[in-house]
Amino acid sequence: MDVSFIGHSSDISYYDLELKNRENFNQTLPIRAIKRFGGVPTPLVNHINEVLINIKKTDMDKSNDDALEPKLTRASTKDQINVINFFSNKDVELKDLLKYRDVGLLAKFEQMYNDHFVSLPFSLKFREEGYMSDGIPDEIKKYFSDFISSTTYKKNIMGYVPAYSWYKDIEKLIDFYISSGIGSTTKKQKYTLIPLMIDYKGCNVDRFKLATSVLHELKDKYLKDGVYLMYYAFSVGTPRLSKKPEKVLAKDFLLSFLGFDIIGSSHARQVNPKAKWHLPVPKEVGEFRQEDFFYHPTGDKRLPSEQKTRNLTKQNIYLNDISLKFNNNSELPNKELEKRQHAKTYINSYIE
Repeated sequence: MDVSFIGHSSDISYYDLELKNRENFNQTLPIRAIKRFGGVPTPLVNHINEVLINIKKTDMDKSNDDALEPKLTRASTKDQINVINFFSNKDVELKDLLKYRDVGLLAKFEQMYNDHFVSLPFSLKFREEGYMSDGIPDEIKKYFSDFISSTTYKKNIMGYVPAYSWYKDIEKLIDFYISSGIGSTTKKQKYTLIPLMIDYKGCNVDRFKLATSVLHELKDKYLKDGVYLMYYAFSVGTPRLSKKPEKVLAKDFLLSFLGFDIIGSSHARQVNPKAKWHLPVPKEVGEFRQEDFFYHPTGDKRLPSEQKTRNLTKQNIYLNDISLKFNNNSELPNKELEKRQHAKTYINSYIE
């Protein structure tokens, strides 16, 4: 994959990258990542597709060399760019996950999918409230070298960074990834690109405000040293509507103005419309409006996953329009925030 660094807007952290794969599919960032939801069609708009591969403990006993390949084929978007996320259930330790023979065959998958980003596998055990988050970086460092040794191309491996870690551990973990040999060199302006997956574990951005602020600061800091930290926000919670207020600020979308290049979906649980007797009352998902960057009540009965896909599509179109004009007007993202006082105030709360 060829990566070109175009530039960034001052005052805020809005960066512009261009990706190009072997099939000459072009993608401009920042952009949203769309996860396939059952029967909900993938919108015909530029996006990066999220591919989630769950490895269960029962899979560990299987000797089928092709256990992962069919899953990748079904979930990925052919000829385009995907973010492939390997993770395990809470009952699987990271050391066991990285020893699992199909993950050990990552070199094979990386050669097949070397125009895609592949995340360092992680365990959902990391997300448990009682788990010591400060121990995660040490555990990753302990087993990372064994994992990375199985890969042929390290440029598209995404380092796993938990947003719920202590902020000082985040910087140390990023330093570790920079020294590990992952990443690539961007074209045009020469920077070392380090892809990082920032795990928000389904929570609202503000729950980890300090970590997000630190990530914003680190992006600017490392850029001065010739290192571009490419952030992929994984599993960000979508703000929920309630009776009061009637609308909520699209804080997940606003990560695009805080240095995040890709923002993933919040992984709404698919509801089977036919099983009405099991149908839970879904939390209402608002509809994104470009004029104020808020989610507004829809007034109809769309499935949460369907509405989120509609929102991601609108946000992609909007960000893509900014990117097209970015070369001639690098201050455009800042000017767009100036038009929306609530959004600007929110961004400033992280920067100041």
